[in-house]
Amino acid sequence: VLRVRPYPENGSAPPLAVEVGYRTVATVLVERPLSGLLPSEINLQHKLIDGIAISALVAALLAVSSALLASRRLVAPLHKLAVAVTRYGAGDRSSRAGEAKRGDEIGDLAIAFNSMAAHLEREDSLRRSLVADVAHELRTPLAILRAQLDAISMGIAEPTEQTLGSLSEEVDRLARFVDDLGVL
Repeated sequence: VLRVRPYPENGSAPPLAVEVGYRTVATVLVERPLSGLLPSEINLQHKLIDGIAISALVAALLAVSSALLASRRLVAPLHKLAVAVTRYGAGDRSSRAGEAKRGDEIGDLAIAFNSMAAHLEREDSLRRSLVADVAHELRTPLAILRAQLDAISMGIAEPTEQTLGSLSEEVDRLARFVDDLGVL
């Protein structure tokens, strides 16, 4: 058992007894330096403070560089996705988010964008095909109507009951087609 007493005001303390069990085995004399810290202690303190400051600076630099690398790794795919979305919005329907190899939310978002773009591209192709088919279906009866009306107006054909019946059939056909388009 080592008993420690505080220094008295005069700077010295009585000897301390080191006891094992109830028997004193040693005596320790503790004195406080009269002039404060020794030069070696001051030098050690300065070295410790310098070491702590350098360690803190290195830790801060490592933290900042790690944060920059992590943010670049996160932001780069988002930037690619933003560019693809902007190009798609500007009318470039072939724009895609690139390879979506990441297994995180950003990769999922890129996959969803690419899927949406492919779906819209298919829908756009179907729409163009439908418009082309509708235009073709409208041209045929209109061409027949125009040809018969031109023939009547030039005097090549007479506005007979048969000619007027054929014109009426073509008009009915056009009306049904327009109704069908309205249903679509």
